[in-house]
Amino acid sequence: MKTISSLIKHNLIKQTRSYSFLLVMMVSVFLAFLCVPALGDGYEIFYLGGVRGIYNAYWLGTIAAMLPVILLWLPGFYLLRSQISEDRRLNIGQVIAAAPVSKGSYIFGKFIANFSVLFVADLLFTVAMLIMQLIRHEDLSIQLGAYLMPLLVITVPYLIFLAALTVFFDVVPGIKNAFGNCLIFIVWIGLATVSVAAPGNAFDLFGLGYLLNQMSAGARSIYPALPEGGSFGYYPQKTDIPTFEWHGVQFDSAFLISRLLWILAALGLILISILVFNRFKEKSASKSKKLPQQKTNRPTNSLKLSPIKKTRFLNLFLMVKGELKIMLMGQKTWWYLFLLTSICLSGFIVIGSGLKWGTLILLLPMGILSQMGCREKQFNLTQLIKVSCPWQLKWLATFIAGLLIAFFTSSGILIRFTLAGAADRFIAWSVGLLFITALAMALGTLTGNRKPFEGLYIALLYFGPINNLGTMDFMGVQTMNTLQFLIVAIVLTAISFSVTFIKENQLKKGVLKNEK
Repeated sequence: MKTISSLIKHNLIKQTRSYSFLLVMMVSVFLAFLCVPALGDGYEIFYLGGVRGIYNAYWLGTIAAMLPVILLWLPGFYLLRSQISEDRRLNIGQVIAAAPVSKGSYIFGKFIANFSVLFVADLLFTVAMLIMQLIRHEDLSIQLGAYLMPLLVITVPYLIFLAALTVFFDVVPGIKNAFGNCLIFIVWIGLATVSVAAPGNAFDLFGLGYLLNQMSAGARSIYPALPEGGSFGYYPQKTDIPTFEWHGVQFDSAFLISRLLWILAALGLILISILVFNRFKEKSASKSKKLPQQKTNRPTNSLKLSPIKKTRFLNLFLMVKGELKIMLMGQKTWWYLFLLTSICLSGFIVIGSGLKWGTLILLLPMGILSQMGCREKQFNLTQLIKVSCPWQLKWLATFIAGLLIAFFTSSGILIRFTLAGAADRFIAWSVGLLFITALAMALGTLTGNRKPFEGLYIALLYFGPINNLGTMDFMGVQTMNTLQFLIVAIVLTAISFSVTFIKENQLKKGVLKNEK
């Protein structure tokens, strides 16, 4: 028990001290404040037909339970999903394997630690709502039970299941990579759809529809003409928003049982993770028969190695070729076949409504592009790369290689635009590919990790080109934002170049200091 508590404490401190956790929390709490607008702000986030509840403890306590469900799934998953892989990358896996820690204790400790981090984040939302109740001062009666009940029933089972997924996706083979990131996004969309379409059933992990329906029922008891149900998003309001007093959510026994089932499902995922986890054991080489030693006549004179030739100018073409080989290394034959088939089929896509589904082809190179700017750190090759070639040439070769992969993936669609004479579509799509490459390079350079790009990229692709959220449509599928995203791509490129320059100078100063 002492060992598990030490693991939990270590992981909790490590995560809460990280810059990524601080960034996620700052953005999430800021969004939480925006979700509680004043009467004169002219917009609503939780829409109930144009009315809302008075900001009392019951209303804000329910919102405090809903916000983590909406905002923490993707950031929380991508923040915590690589804890076991990180131990392997830092070469401490063998130390853990030799320590008196069982597989069950190690996996369960990671699970509890991840849940603790998520729970701390959730408490920040609750504290933010308490503060907003005092700031809005529509009802100053603080009732902790009104905040704690939705948190325990709605949010805690959700966080337990999410924490179990972070461990499960980090242990089970085949879903540790970019495919796993796509899969978790699909799971998120599916669960959100079930929550809104069939609230309160056994598959409603989020509980959003269940809460919105009860809030809507409370509103219709005062305003009978209102429609049933509710939704969340940005809804502008030109007139003052009518309010009503809501007395909180009532949980029935069937819904409470469904929450327990989700907790049991999470424990099932942990059990599977324990069974699959190999305790950092390396694959043993196949046993081979020992061959009899043969006497060899070794030359008595020493070997003469070819002299090293100093090259003044490096060939950019060869550098780009090498980068392409490294980026594509490890891809399976089926991946190439699927990519070529998708490129050919995309050449027949219908320009207009069909383009939003054509953007799904951009998911194929996601795992390749996410290497940009962080591959050397991931494999501890920073020192070796530094002495092999100028960093400016290495940066340029990586950027060009990523851009070539992005354009090759979209070559079928670009040819379709050319044959149809859709020059504006061609330019917008090309700028979108430039933006994707610049974003991958910038996030990889800034964070030294692949996960931020993969998580943000999937979200941008879903909300922008596919769901027509105009400001996020970076491919110009339904809303042309060519100039804006061109400027953003240039800024991101400048940021990645500048950060690389700063890191190289810091590395150079560190080497000179050690030599002295």
